[in-house]
Amino acid sequence: MVSHRSKWVVLLFATWILKNQGLLAQETGVSPESTEAQSPLVKEPTTPDEFMEAVLFTMKIARPEAAKGYLEGLLALDPDDATLLSFRQKYGTSTFLQLARTEGVNPPATILLERLMAAGSRQANDPAYLDQVIKNLSGDARQVDLAIRDLQHLGAPAAARLVQQAADENSNVDRAAALIALSRMGSVAVAPLAGYLSVGTDAEKSIAAHAFGYVAGQSEAHLLYRLAFGSKDPALQATSRGSLARILYGHADQAHRLDGFGSAGKMRSAAEGFLTGKQSLEPEDDGLYPLWITDSENGGLKEVRVSTRSAAVFRAEQLARQALEMAPGDSRAQAVLLVVLLTRDVETAGWDQALPKGPGTAYLTAVSVGSEACLKALSLSNELGTVGATEALVRALSENGSAGLLRTGGQRGQVVTMLDHASPRVQFAAAETILKWDPQRSFSGSQRVVEILTRVLEADSQPDSVVIDPNNTRGSAMASHLTEMGYATHILPTGSEGFTAAASRADVEVAVLHLNTIRWELSPTIANFRADSRTKHLPIAVYGPAGMRSSIAHLMKQDPLLTYVEESVESSDLARQLKPLLAQVSPPDLTMEQLTQQSRVAAAWLRRIAEGRTHIYDLTPAEGALIRSLGRNEIGEDALIALSAIPTSTVQAKLAETVLDGSSSVLVRSEAARQLSRHLLRHQSTLDQSVADSLVAAWKIEADADLRQAMTSVIGALAPQPSGVDALLLGVSAAAAPAP
Repeated sequence: MVSHRSKWVVLLFATWILKNQGLLAQETGVSPESTEAQSPLVKEPTTPDEFMEAVLFTMKIARPEAAKGYLEGLLALDPDDATLLSFRQKYGTSTFLQLARTEGVNPPATILLERLMAAGSRQANDPAYLDQVIKNLSGDARQVDLAIRDLQHLGAPAAARLVQQAADENSNVDRAAALIALSRMGSVAVAPLAGYLSVGTDAEKSIAAHAFGYVAGQSEAHLLYRLAFGSKDPALQATSRGSLARILYGHADQAHRLDGFGSAGKMRSAAEGFLTGKQSLEPEDDGLYPLWITDSENGGLKEVRVSTRSAAVFRAEQLARQALEMAPGDSRAQAVLLVVLLTRDVETAGWDQALPKGPGTAYLTAVSVGSEACLKALSLSNELGTVGATEALVRALSENGSAGLLRTGGQRGQVVTMLDHASPRVQFAAAETILKWDPQRSFSGSQRVVEILTRVLEADSQPDSVVIDPNNTRGSAMASHLTEMGYATHILPTGSEGFTAAASRADVEVAVLHLNTIRWELSPTIANFRADSRTKHLPIAVYGPAGMRSSIAHLMKQDPLLTYVEESVESSDLARQLKPLLAQVSPPDLTMEQLTQQSRVAAAWLRRIAEGRTHIYDLTPAEGALIRSLGRNEIGEDALIALSAIPTSTVQAKLAETVLDGSSSVLVRSEAARQLSRHLLRHQSTLDQSVADSLVAAWKIEADADLRQAMTSVIGALAPQPSGVDALLLGVSAAAAPAP
């Protein structure tokens, strides 16, 4: 251990060295740079304690390169758990976290932190060690005080073990001392206590409920509602109400102020809050959130550390289940639980995977509960902005709903309104569901189905953005930054034009509005974005000069998907400012594989429409996309057949061009010939005579039998003139002899 006087000597010596580096370098012929590597210590460390003090000292005098060397030396000594835990006791975990966040001392600082945390975890999760500490709660006053301090230091695992031991009648643990210890452990005890409130035995729930009132805050109060108003055990109910009163009103004797009416609704609302992010969970230093769940292998509970989003969905499911148990038959509670279950399945599988539909999945449950329950859940899911659940519910309705749901109560049905949802995923699901219902009459929204299929046919993985700025030069500069960030951009001069552009395109992922937006002005423009279902959940960034953020503070307070960014000359600076806003966007973009699969499905649906449903769906708007898709092997045939139902001269000319295109495969040319023949017969020929002549000439010399046969139907559909008929008839080889 370095004495206080020695530290001052070292510090003075180090200061002298720093001031005289240049002089020393001149006298010795050593460059100033090489002196940076010289040690500032009079005596080099040899023990773990000395190395640790050297690390902290060199960090104080701004010598991270020296500190890094001492960290490496410390790690080389391979300190045992006892030494590492003594470091934590002496310097605090925050010291090592700060070191790990300092670039100049990594990777050894991070390695040391990991070893320190591992040592602490091994100690805290050693049942024998924990039991020995807990046993001291039954000792004299000094032993009890030391035990409580040890338990506080050991954290959540100690709290979990303490609940388990205190609830065990055979453990001989002083229950009163255990409750005092738990109540003094603070926020670290909240997670394990919450676990016991949910899945513990009645005895464990009682211990946890009592302690919870001392360590939890109002944001966790909802975890007590089920026990306070739904438990059948009077003692447990009373304990839970006392703790709930302590959290809400400051003292357990205020329990008479509690009213169980509406408690299920409060739990349901909390579940909705976790699902939408309005009720947040704060991660720990490692960025994860601890949850305590049943340990099916060893009994009791175990800790799992997950992302805050995963923890929020898990908590939402717990609360939604409990709310429905307390209010059986409540349609809102049913809808909340169904939305939570679907969200859980979608996010667990991953957005880049297909929706889970096997036995035991939330999707099959949605199908089984019927269309009425699905529609109620769909309304809630759309309200909450849970895109995964919304898509799943729309698809479930394709199996338990029918075309009768296209209109309800004289208005467009919910699935039809989903055609204008902000998410392309939901739009496509709605289009497919309606097509599967196979309506026999035209309906409001039929053309929107074709628009969605057309967009999907040509979708790519590049997201779109809309820039609204009356100053074209300034707007172009912003668009340039967005282009560098990977966005396709559309620049509009007015609020109304920008809104229309964003609402009409399904792949817009961010709208960027200048502070001086005109026609409409800024506030009305934002209001219109939020009033339309297609843009309701679109992230909006308002940009302008530095220092003007306060001018829209009132708008940002009401809208979590609205932010202010300062004008910048660097796209990297814009990206930094937009990152927190865009991080809220869920789900992520479709993968290229998903886009390709959707385009195949869209082409197949367009073909099916062409084969008998053109009286409901007009395919004319899809003409351009279908023509551009002819060269894609995976959808070319479907595109050809869909094109044949569009009665335009350009389609006829394109079909003829494909027949004559020698670079295309025989299969494609043959199908094009068959579709051209049908088009000619349905709509008469609009081909130029030169094109018709080329078809005849190509037919005459075509060597492939299948293609020639398909082209023959084209020749017939062209209705040759009498002279041409003569030539065709006389061109058939004459019989050399009669048939036998």
